[in-house]
Amino acid sequence: MIKNIVLGRYISKISPVHSLDPRTKILSSFVFILAIFFVNSFWGYVLLALILISFIFLSSISLLKYLESLKALWLLIILAFIFQLFSSNNGRVVLNLWIMKITSDGVYNAVFISLRLIFILEMGAVLTFTTSPTQITDGLESIFSPLKKLGFPSQEMAMMLSISLRFIPILADETDRIMKAQASRGARFDTGGIIKRVKSFIPIIIPLLSSAIRHAQALAIAMESRCYRGGTGRTKFHILRYRICDYLTYSIFMVSFICIVISRRL
Repeated sequence: MIKNIVLGRYISKISPVHSLDPRTKILSSFVFILAIFFVNSFWGYVLLALILISFIFLSSISLLKYLESLKALWLLIILAFIFQLFSSNNGRVVLNLWIMKITSDGVYNAVFISLRLIFILEMGAVLTFTTSPTQITDGLESIFSPLKKLGFPSQEMAMMLSISLRFIPILADETDRIMKAQASRGARFDTGGIIKRVKSFIPIIIPLLSSAIRHAQALAIAMESRCYRGGTGRTKFHILRYRICDYLTYSIFMVSFICIVISRRL
């Protein structure tokens, strides 16, 4: 499961989605995820699915890559589906299972809650697949820049979020290597009871923590050697500028969000 974590992995391609301004992708992803929590109708989900599929197609990245992003959290999706399946007693009874029963409302909630999780994961994958960590840093800094007047460290916050996102695949790969090394020494992670399995991960956690500290220290030394002092006096090599395609993307997401909000109130 560890090696299937794809969040934070940038895939370099030439595509319409890659060429979008990073601010457009970040803010559009935020609006998309916000719309997911407002949608409450079948056609609303269809609209969001069409937008998501369109961006996946326009990113020129294999569909298998996007499906891999679901492998890391498939257990969470299944548990959410099962929990919602038995959480409602309203509607027509579909199936009786001893003291529990599955109703039509339970099936409805289970399907659409699972779709919400899948949509959030896939939109996050679209953002990180098509936007490099440097672009994410520049985009977040530009988005947070109006808060500088209030003393908010926008550049430092953007850098921190970008580094955190970049460390996810690095630590995932490191965990996979440590698990394989421990398995070659006879360690077993899938046998025994719960307590035994938890204890078996101690030989993984300690080397992983040591590796994370080592990576952080190396990064800190590299930043200090380049005289990094936050956002004070820094200039930009790449100036972010909106183009027509960015405004068009904003329009698509905002119109979709407004339609979903209006349909919720009808």
